[in-house]
Amino acid sequence: MLAVYFGAVQVRRIRHGLAAGLTADAAGIAAAVVICLLLFAP
Repeated sequence: MLAVYFGAVQVRRIRHGLAAGLTADAAGIAAAVVICLLLFAP
């Protein structure tokens, strides 16, 4: 998806966009795990 978006707006350097996307994915997964543990842990 990142390549499609950056290709449409003709961005050549995607390094920072890739790093931001992967960081956001990791933060979202970590938050989901913590919230599920808080809500559903016995």
